Amino acid sequence: MKKLILVLTALVFLAISTPVFSAEGGKKGASSKAQEQASQRSIFNRVGDWFATVGKSKEEKKKILNERKQKKTQEKTAKKTEKMQKKAEVEAEQAREKAAEKAKEKAKKMEEKEKGQSMK
Repeated sequence: MKKLILVLTALVFLAISTPVFSAEGGKKGASSKAQEQASQRSIFNRVGDWFATVGKSKEEKKKILNERKQKKTQEKTAKKTEKMQKKAEVEAEQAREKAAEKAKEKAKKMEEKEKGQSMK
């Protein structure tokens, strides 16, 4: 009996909390308020930057932060470029496959047409 009560209690809490987990209007993802306050720099990068600059002079901090920011930007750009290149390759392969299928269909139709004419 105790197990049944525990299971029912857990189900009730789960059912009650479900609307809490969804965003406004049932949309998935972060709320509009969270999007407004979001930063492009993640907490992990900021913590790493803090450790890299702790105890340094202002000039050194600026230099280090600029170098790290530039490095992160280059990595991000390289990653985007690689992703776009892979996507283009996949699309090209799909286009080649589609063209091959159309060529096969055309050849099949021509073959059927020739068979039809030879039977007459």
